[in-house]
Amino acid sequence: MSYSLPPTNTDARIESARIFRQTRSLISHKGEKSLILSSRGFERDGVVPMVQTSPILRKRRYTIDADEFKPVDQISVPNANSGWSFTFLDSPGPYPSDYDASKICIHETDYPAISEPLLALPKACRWPELKANCIPPCDTAMYCTMGDVSITNEEFLNIRVQTTLESWFTDSVLDIAFEFLKREDEGGGLDDYGIAIAPSLVSMILFNVGTNGPVTLDASELAHYKSERERFSNKVFIILPINDGMAGQEPVMEEAGTHWSFVLVNRLDGSARYFDSLFKHLLKYRQLAEAIATGLGNILGEEYLFSTDEKTPDQDEMNEHNDVLHNTCRDVGACGPFVVGLVVKFIQRIKKAQEKNTVEDLRLRVDKDILDGWQYTFQFAQLRYTLWSYCGRQHMAQEQLAAEKAHNDAALASLPHGVRALPVLPLPTIISPSVSNSTNDNARVIDLESEDTVEDDDIFVEVVSDDEDDYSSAVSSLDFV
Repeated sequence: MSYSLPPTNTDARIESARIFRQTRSLISHKGEKSLILSSRGFERDGVVPMVQTSPILRKRRYTIDADEFKPVDQISVPNANSGWSFTFLDSPGPYPSDYDASKICIHETDYPAISEPLLALPKACRWPELKANCIPPCDTAMYCTMGDVSITNEEFLNIRVQTTLESWFTDSVLDIAFEFLKREDEGGGLDDYGIAIAPSLVSMILFNVGTNGPVTLDASELAHYKSERERFSNKVFIILPINDGMAGQEPVMEEAGTHWSFVLVNRLDGSARYFDSLFKHLLKYRQLAEAIATGLGNILGEEYLFSTDEKTPDQDEMNEHNDVLHNTCRDVGACGPFVVGLVVKFIQRIKKAQEKNTVEDLRLRVDKDILDGWQYTFQFAQLRYTLWSYCGRQHMAQEQLAAEKAHNDAALASLPHGVRALPVLPLPTIISPSVSNSTNDNARVIDLESEDTVEDDDIFVEVVSDDEDDYSSAVSSLDFV
């Protein structure tokens, strides 16, 4: 006797394979430490906007299941601090880096499995409260921007490097550190104190203007440097970062482009003081610094008395803290953090003098107070981490705004005609087993122990996650030293 399946229409066969009528496409997202799956109903009305609309859209409800665990190699005792009741052999292990599709055996009597498309998970970083972040790839793509200064992913990753040549601060890294200093104070920042910090590119321009010594610029030349004049004309204290590559004399300077220093110009007493943590006794470095200070004077129609601060701490002898007298951390690119740290010291002094109305008596030089405190308080690693943390938070803020705009643009475009957005952001929903455990008093909390029922068209999300790094460090200021 032979057996055979009854004839079946193709459409009916495929339709019968879809036993979950509400299930269509699948949202899937695999992160370094998380796996997120979502289905059921999210696609029927398009993407939900983050802004309130008029008229109000139909309400939706979401359920999130989260499973947080430690990798097996971090669990030493069964059930110890794991948060779950399982034996050691049953404990979840770390997820592999690649997820292979399940191998399913298809028999002649089975209905065909319908493969649905996978949709991208909406970016979590569009909610600032989530502080979503990730370590970027080491490439030249843009990481974050502050004012006119931008740094790449590679430059961001190298900020915390100390033991290789990548630890040297590039122009962009030093400039963005100074940009943070400019914006640190509320109500105007350094401008309120008459302080200006020149970008490294401006210092190079000043070198070209001052390389021939003090000169009087004619009207056309002054017009050419109009932006530089406007930048410094109403400032009293001007900080000019210097790199030995600015001179562009590679054969003369064997290590051109490898060392940072700076000049501090005090227009009240007409002085320009040079601070160098490594080569202050070498003539070619002093000549470079003097040319840059002279260029500033030529543009502003002034002359400054140039001098070198002989007491500037040595970056290899006064680093770290306690009784350590040498650069034990072996920071290969110590000059960049050193310049930022010493500039912070002088900014603090200028602010104090401004507040006490003693600016006329201010002498900006390395004295006993700076030397005594420097040896025990300055730490290159701490400064690098603080700057790295600042850049990370700036990146998150910029990513959040961009993701929010893109998400809302797509969501609002799919809404019916006549629906408009209101300029009010809704509060994020915190799903918690207990309302009392919420850390955000303003957020709407769903109590999972309540009697609310889950509707058929709810979205179900499965999250398998582990802790992730963030940039919300305890350091809240660029007060490094």
